[in-house]
Amino acid sequence: MKSLVFALGFLLCVLPLSAVAGTKESAPIDLSEPVVISGTHLQPGHYMVHWNGTGSEVQVQFLQGKRELVSVPAKVISQKNQQSPAVTLRSTGDGWNTISEIDLSKVTLKFPEKTETASQ
Repeated sequence: MKSLVFALGFLLCVLPLSAVAGTKESAPIDLSEPVVISGTHLQPGHYMVHWNGTGSEVQVQFLQGKRELVSVPAKVISQKNQQSPAVTLRSTGDGWNTISEIDLSKVTLKFPEKTETASQ
């Protein structure tokens, strides 16, 4: 009985700490056209997005294979999305598109609205 009480006490102490530690999530996405994000050109193809952080502010890494191509800040919005994954683009004003948001099954990653430079 003592060990059960100890185990429950331990779990009650550890579970809140794991929530504070932040999240590490990932999902695959496909880009159907070229985009530029934080000055990095991403060609059409298959990518993995990894994000981690606490609360709604996260850092999102775009990977192709094991290679990180770019890392950008984003907001995580918890919501169910009917069509996922879905990538929404917006024009940068210089003829390129950038990623506005990525809708996944249970979250949306929303990227800040700022002009992205298409530096080569």
